[in-house]
Amino acid sequence: MSKLAVSYQKIITSPSEDEVYSLKKSNEAKGRFISILSHNVKAPLNYFHHVASFLEKNWDSLSDSEKKESISALSESSEAMINLVQQVLMWSKARIPSELDDNSEVSLSRTIDEVFELFAGQAQLKEITFVNEIDKEFEIEADRRILHLILQNLVSNAIKFSYNKGEITARTKENVLEIIDEGIGMNKEELEKLNNPSIAFTRRGTNNEEGTGVGMTIVYDLLPSIGASIEFESETNKGTITRLIFN
Repeated sequence: MSKLAVSYQKIITSPSEDEVYSLKKSNEAKGRFISILSHNVKAPLNYFHHVASFLEKNWDSLSDSEKKESISALSESSEAMINLVQQVLMWSKARIPSELDDNSEVSLSRTIDEVFELFAGQAQLKEITFVNEIDKEFEIEADRRILHLILQNLVSNAIKFSYNKGEITARTKENVLEIIDEGIGMNKEELEKLNNPSIAFTRRGTNNEEGTGVGMTIVYDLLPSIGASIEFESETNKGTITRLIFN
């Protein structure tokens, strides 16, 4: 026992400045995410509770139209909660290291096709056409799970803010992926909010779709994992160009 104890040495190394900085930024991002998540969970839950309590106390005196309106409100609130939970689960999954899904050469064209297929139902409801103009040979080195989740959020936003019978196009220019929609666009103030990772910016879509603001928080948190940055170009009522820049 003593020989083993003598031969065993525990080596303690101090983290480098870059590692400390990276850990600090990661913790800050997680703190912001938890804060935003807490706010977005409480709001629909409180509203759900309020409407449910109102129905319980006043059910016998309510007209059929009032009951229908209240139940519809409950449905919208629960749908927002489901979407929020789904986003958080996907983010958590992307954050878990996997030996099966590590950095590898990923076809951007094929990945966009997969994401477009995932949202085909939502696009059909608004009669939106997907266009993939990405070079078939265009590949990047990234974790496929994380790239897929980022693109899901960006395409989901493009659908949400597109007008009916619009078009959403994905194309590449050198090391940049552009996702272009023909939707409601954004003004300068809205762009500033969207470009601030610490703000959970959200607004209703063209068909009054609700949002939580968590999607873009997830995107900002995961972008460093695939060595990419993001920028937006937009004009009110003329649409938005979202650019993923791969370093």
